[in-house]
Amino acid sequence: LLNILKHHPYNLDTKFHIDQWIIDIKDSNTEIYKNYTGADNLKVYDNILRLSHKTGKEKLLIRIPKIPNYNTEKNIQESEKLYSNLGNIDIFNYKILNRNY
Repeated sequence: LLNILKHHPYNLDTKFHIDQWIIDIKDSNTEIYKNYTGADNLKVYDNILRLSHKTGKEKLLIRIPKIPNYNTEKNIQESEKLYSNLGNIDIFNYKILNRNY
């Protein structure tokens, strides 16, 4: 939902009662985000900013993962600096499972 256009029918309408939003942003660096997810993150910050203004930053938990081989401590610090005024920040170790299909 955070990577959608604001005029999309499933935009961030906050008419529902939600106690807390838990948001994993992957990384604020567009290149890292795209390498990991396959999509850009150009709308993510704006949507989190809008959500923070509508709900209050105390209702947002913005999670920033440490993703092995994708982001560095510097990237994580930059993401934390960018998003810290929009909600509470949780930095965590992201585990990539070995998938055998």
